[in-house]
Amino acid sequence: MQKDIKLYNVMFPIWFLIVFPIAWIIILPVNFIIDSLVLLISARVLKLTNLKGIYKKSILKIWMIGFGADFIGAGILFLSTTGSGVWYEYLNAVSWNPFDNWYAILFVTFATAVTGILIYFGNLKLVFQGMMDIEQRNKKLLALALAVFTAPYVFFYPSALINGGSWDQLDFLTNHIVKSSEFRLEADPGTGSSQNPMVLYDYQSEIKDAINTAEKISNDSAMNSQPDYTFYFYNRDYTERKEIPLWLENEEVYFRYQNNWYILNQQKFPTMKEMLEDIQETKGKKQFKLIPEPETAKAGDPTNVDKEGKRKDSYSIFETSKSLYYFPDKDYFYTAVIQFEGMEQMDLYVALEKGLVSPQELIDYGMALAEEARNQ
Repeated sequence: MQKDIKLYNVMFPIWFLIVFPIAWIIILPVNFIIDSLVLLISARVLKLTNLKGIYKKSILKIWMIGFGADFIGAGILFLSTTGSGVWYEYLNAVSWNPFDNWYAILFVTFATAVTGILIYFGNLKLVFQGMMDIEQRNKKLLALALAVFTAPYVFFYPSALINGGSWDQLDFLTNHIVKSSEFRLEADPGTGSSQNPMVLYDYQSEIKDAINTAEKISNDSAMNSQPDYTFYFYNRDYTERKEIPLWLENEEVYFRYQNNWYILNQQKFPTMKEMLEDIQETKGKKQFKLIPEPETAKAGDPTNVDKEGKRKDSYSIFETSKSLYYFPDKDYFYTAVIQFEGMEQMDLYVALEKGLVSPQELIDYGMALAEEARNQ
């Protein structure tokens, strides 16, 4: 995905620095300076006496408590990179753009708040509690100032910006209609009745991003006609498919999902309409290659299709209710792995069973695949 390369290709989010000891060379002195400034300014605002004594007694403990709390907060954020399903879908964005969705925002807010609370109680109980020359009220105010002004707000900084991205390239509050695991895209001009939808290799990223940043609108009566396109998003192993119909109307692109209407952001994706028209004109075809892998191919058993034994060395490949397709040359028996452009390899028989490729497409590809009427 082009966008992934542009925005997400970073080694780690910025808060990962806290868990890498080599980064402490920078983080620890910076934290020490910030803690010192907050402590001294707060103490002066509260008109505390003996600032020098208070500073000497407390700064090292404040510094260690602050870093320890930051470390725990970073550990909470690290949980966003684990798991699967809905948890991973929404919280994985924390690593590159916490503003991608409300779940990510709330998760980072929670981690930052926990860190601030730890700083507050750590300083109040472990640092200021034993200082008898400071009133209890001022102890709480000092601890509160340190919690508020030294909390790790850097957790909210999108690591996507570290890799040369800019704020206007980031997506905010996306709808995640198309999940991160649904990245294989096919399209049908019209209602989706075609038996051979087009595989969109070049447009997968753009269309996925356009859908996930679309704005929900009220139903428009102009879209009561049949859709101009139907998009299919598949998961990695093609066991699930998401169907999304689209309409082109008045220079805008609309789609419907779960009985809700959406309009694409044309300012962010100004070429969407032209892109769809290009798909219609070119009528893209599946691009694939067959890979001979005799050791790993999961081929079927050899079969004598003809009772008279005319094709004794032939091997069956795919059977429908009307026809039996076979390799007339047994050498083709070992060419049983197919790879679509931009996708992982899969067993040819699986691709045929799932309808991802047709026997005719294999014949057009140049494979010596013959057809025999199935005995009824």
